[in-house]
Amino acid sequence: MNMISAVLPCLTYQSGTRPSNNIFCSIIERVVDAVKMVFVILAKIVVAASNLVNKGVKAIVNTATDTLWCVLAALGCVSISTSGHDYSGVSINRANLNKAPEPVDLDALALNGANINVAEISDEYDGVAAEYRQAGNRRFDTSVPDKRALTALVELANRSGSTDYERTYHSTLKKAVQNIILELRRPNNETPVEKKMRALDAIIEAQLKCVPRRLEECLRQYKLLKTATPEMEQLLLEYVQGTKEECFIEAFQGSQFHVLNYVRSRVGQEYGLVTGVLVTQDPYLRVGGTPSDESIRYEFNNRFTPEAVVEGVMARIHLEGSNTPCLDYIRAELEQQARARGEDPQNEVVFDRIVTEATQMFNGSQINQKGVIFLLRGIGILNPA
Repeated sequence: MNMISAVLPCLTYQSGTRPSNNIFCSIIERVVDAVKMVFVILAKIVVAASNLVNKGVKAIVNTATDTLWCVLAALGCVSISTSGHDYSGVSINRANLNKAPEPVDLDALALNGANINVAEISDEYDGVAAEYRQAGNRRFDTSVPDKRALTALVELANRSGSTDYERTYHSTLKKAVQNIILELRRPNNETPVEKKMRALDAIIEAQLKCVPRRLEECLRQYKLLKTATPEMEQLLLEYVQGTKEECFIEAFQGSQFHVLNYVRSRVGQEYGLVTGVLVTQDPYLRVGGTPSDESIRYEFNNRFTPEAVVEGVMARIHLEGSNTPCLDYIRAELEQQARARGEDPQNEVVFDRIVTEATQMFNGSQINQKGVIFLLRGIGILNPA
């Protein structure tokens, strides 16, 4: 084997197809990382020079310190995260990678909302948006593009389809939209208007994505709307599942249109992804080529890190306004742990300690990494401390 034939696979490396058993690849990857780091350092020097002019010597010292950490990280001397949180001692519980949230009961969907016209979701949008503003929430007027997206959703739901897959897809989407309309009509004291608005925004945003993900988002938002106070483990597993699938989307986004469904069909049970007949019967599973099982597992193991799952779940908690139920759950868990130690949570000293511990897991009203790690350890996604 000459040097060119050994190096060429590394230079043509596509995400998820890393050559195996090639010692030169690790060397080339190190060189590429080093070159990248040079550009990072040069950029930081430019920023530092600007800061020196605008903000004084302190800024350039801070920038130089950051640069040193980058160099040490590139050399493998230290491990840092993009968020700045220390993840040492935090690890994925690989025995529970297959844990997944409970799927939507499609039989129950068929029983509810059968007489509702799916086009009525547009009227519900108008009502929710108006109530959202009346509640004092700021919102840009995006009604025109939003209504177009909902019109596209209605048209998709009302199609009949010519294959078993298409008929199942359109029928399920129609039932999901009908049930979402029912949930949006709940009084605001049962389902807050902010939660309704977030659900509609997520459904509208999903219309820019591939057809399978439009249905999945409708089903997911239906589950979130249906339960005023969802079981915390199920809610967290929804967030974990979403984070896992984002890892695959990032890895293979340029490979094929429905690559996520292909990944699910191959390793869905193994990794706790969305599965079911609408995955396995997707007619576009193999359009544009497919990644190997080896590359699928390689990308997952490379991307689904403690930092990725914690940051991904935390972002979803913040986005969907789940901070308060998380705080309530954390305090309840801390109280249960105190009882297991033979302590009385009503004791003033014990109570104060619980409040302090819970407060340290939040930055103001929003949960932080420490809080998310506590939650994910509690449901077995992360290993115990």
